[in-house]
Amino acid sequence: MWIVMEKVHGGELFSYLQKTVLSEADMVEIMRQLIEGIGYLHECGVIHRDLKPENILIETFEDDTFCIKITDFGLSRLCTPAEAIFDCCGTPAYVAPEVLHKTGYHC
Repeated sequence: MWIVMEKVHGGELFSYLQKTVLSEADMVEIMRQLIEGIGYLHECGVIHRDLKPENILIETFEDDTFCIKITDFGLSRLCTPAEAIFDCCGTPAYVAPEVLHKTGYHC
């Protein structure tokens, strides 16, 4: 069995931001692409459940433009709009405080 994947030259967004200072306009563009991508996933009934900078790749181009790619769908699942999900999952450092409080998770 072979798995063929695209090489993303910028790497993880987390690592990229540690070595690169982005302008406000670039950060707005990253967020626009991220929101558009998550919106598309939700339209398809997919919820990611582990969104964090380590699971976002950034493809950089020679003309200083970039494209983000959402990765690591290991915790994702299909969900209908009327369905309520109560599973506790994801990376605690990136989970909203109210979710941690509701589940009784303690650091």
